[in-house]
Amino acid sequence: MKSILQCIVFAAAIGSASAQVTIVQVTSGTGIAGAYFGESFTTPAGGAWNHITFNFYATAASGSTPASTPAAAGTAFLLTQEYLGTPAALSSSTPGFLAQSISNAGGVYTFPPSVVLNPNTQYWVYENALMIATGNGSAGTPAQFAYFSSTATSNFVTFGGTQVANFLVAGNGGVAATPLPSSLLLTVLGVGCLALFQARRKGFRLAR
Repeated sequence: MKSILQCIVFAAAIGSASAQVTIVQVTSGTGIAGAYFGESFTTPAGGAWNHITFNFYATAASGSTPASTPAAAGTAFLLTQEYLGTPAALSSSTPGFLAQSISNAGGVYTFPPSVVLNPNTQYWVYENALMIATGNGSAGTPAQFAYFSSTATSNFVTFGGTQVANFLVAGNGGVAATPLPSSLLLTVLGVGCLALFQARRKGFRLAR
């Protein structure tokens, strides 16, 4: 029985081994605005990553307290190039389209698990709903800066790359070129545990 329990615990641990990690984060901005937002970011070395999530922050930084309260509204679109069209026109046909969010639960955009972000690569996220977000008016860089639109039918604009939103990009790190799906891995381990259980019932013993 002890061996069977150990097998189950091992299988559960393997299934959750790929914990989500922070890929890019900005939490220092003290400004706040209501608009349709976009944000560009550049991934660091060390990827790739899947199970991607993205969120803005609704509570601005204050003193030594970083921005907080994840914020997401509508649908977010993940692109591989800048977009200067309208929020209403965002779709899977948008040039550079990589993926769109499948949920905004808990103030966090969740993308399909199979979507992969590569290291040292610039991406853009734009959303199509009016929302409150926070950021910094002077900390934008070529690697990351914010876009704004006042209405669903106004084009996104950026202010010379000088502004950046408070945001978080997270995902599961260490993605291999052809990773073994976690569901398949758990199935294999489950079959192994079952075989061990059946063998022990028949009187078999593992070598010590």
